[in-house]
Amino acid sequence: MRRSRTEPLAEDPPASHPSALEQENRLLQARLAALTEEVGRNDSLLCKTQERELELLRAGSLMQLFERLIEGLRSSYQLDEVALILHDPQHEIRHLLSSTRW
Repeated sequence: MRRSRTEPLAEDPPASHPSALEQENRLLQARLAALTEEVGRNDSLLCKTQERELELLRAGSLMQLFERLIEGLRSSYQLDEVALILHDPQHEIRHLLSSTRW
């Protein structure tokens, strides 16, 4: 049995719904724009995190590491104060800091 040329195929989108396709296109474009914006924010956050990590790695002493860690947190989150509390039951950190010249 042959079909006439005017009969649409089952796979063809209905011709009566171009507005539905346009609406779907607008939704997809909006989603793409939102994802692109999120990628930009994530990229910026990654760069800032990498900069902070490099700054910590440049510390020449344990005391500099603590100072950079505290100052980095204070400035990143615009805090008035930051306290670093270390659990040091064997006093290893205390000994390292006391042997360091200020």
